Amino acid sequence: ILIFVLLFVGFLLFWTQRSKVKQKELLILSRYRDLFDNMPLPCVREQLHIKENKSLDSKILDANPAFMKTILKSNDNNRQASDAFDFLGDYYKDHKEAVEKVIKNRKSLIYEHYDEKNTRYYNVIIVPTSEKNIVDIFLVDITDIKNFQEHLESTNNKLSLALDAADMLPWQYNISDDKIIY
Repeated sequence: ILIFVLLFVGFLLFWTQRSKVKQKELLILSRYRDLFDNMPLPCVREQLHIKENKSLDSKILDANPAFMKTILKSNDNNRQASDAFDFLGDYYKDHKEAVEKVIKNRKSLIYEHYDEKNTRYYNVIIVPTSEKNIVDIFLVDITDIKNFQEHLESTNNKLSLALDAADMLPWQYNISDDKIIY
């Protein structure tokens, strides 16, 4: 009887310890889920379907609310990536090739994309995961940066035209050397 009591107590201790470990794992998973859901960048996990060394299509495994709101404009998470990436338009084939390259080389890749429909510029960042044929994709909206660059380029062109029209060159006077630098 003493052996059974000891076995029973040992089993209870084991079970209690196991329950605590499971609770801790669930808490950690919940925190990561919160991090993913609260991320302000559109983020998606995509799985590439490969058969006989040829990629067929890809599927969205998970998408955060920012992706659903800004890109999909839907809550349907169970879509083929070719449908979900409608904003890529004719560039979807290039995107799929980029995903294939990331999976093959196990290295991240970044490319720029202009979404004509929403008139937005994005840096598309594709990152390999530890899981086979799965990548994480982040979209960084760089529209404001691109618009500022275009504005700056336009201003520089206008300044250059004005200087040419006035037959002037921009210059600096170096007081210490008493030299004019063109």
